Amino acid sequence: MSNHYLRVEKLANEEQLLRKKLKIESKIRSQRRRDKHSKHAESLKYSRILEPVTKSIEQLKNVEKITPKEEENLIDLDEDNDDIQVLSHSEIDEKPGELYLHALDSIPLQFLDDGMFGLNVNTAEIGNNTFSDIGDMLTTQNKTHGTINNFEINDLELWQLLLVQRPKLVKLDLRDKHGRDILREYKRIVNTLDLVQDAKNEGTAYANRAKFKLLYGIKGSGFLYSVRPALSC
Repeated sequence: MSNHYLRVEKLANEEQLLRKKLKIESKIRSQRRRDKHSKHAESLKYSRILEPVTKSIEQLKNVEKITPKEEENLIDLDEDNDDIQVLSHSEIDEKPGELYLHALDSIPLQFLDDGMFGLNVNTAEIGNNTFSDIGDMLTTQNKTHGTINNFEINDLELWQLLLVQRPKLVKLDLRDKHGRDILREYKRIVNTLDLVQDAKNEGTAYANRAKFKLLYGIKGSGFLYSVRPALSC
């Protein structure tokens, strides 16, 4: 067996090992990203669950500071605790749905949305809202006036559209009827959360954003701009 053949075989083996290593590293990064987001979602869930209890504790602390004269005018705090519910184990352990996690895994980190017209998974924000995703339910809360909105999303491509900054990077085909339905639902979310106004308030450039052009039918390049603009809600 010649030395040349041995060198070629060695290089082939090294290449195969390198490919396996890269594949394993990619899986590890993907799993870490999923775990990080699941923990964040659980943290938000716990905050909402414990909010009534936290308020009750604060009320009890304030009672200790009240003078005897003021105590006469107090309403029995036991009546204020009727809304505190004992939650089951399954309610506490709710996590992001498989469609959301699959969509998240399909998008490289550098292509994820920055939160202007989609979901920023690093800050858990979309526009001037925080968000959490439990199962197939996307829940947002406005940071200024506290308005809460719920959006049920059971479509992988709609999750991808919300998560990616430029739709063409994940090769979303929005030209057929299903694609137009996705655009219509995406535009409903954008309008409900008033994301364009949020972008204006931030003073950031948004008119050249791919998603803005896609929503409002502004001519661009590529097959994404050959579709009709999303219908008004």
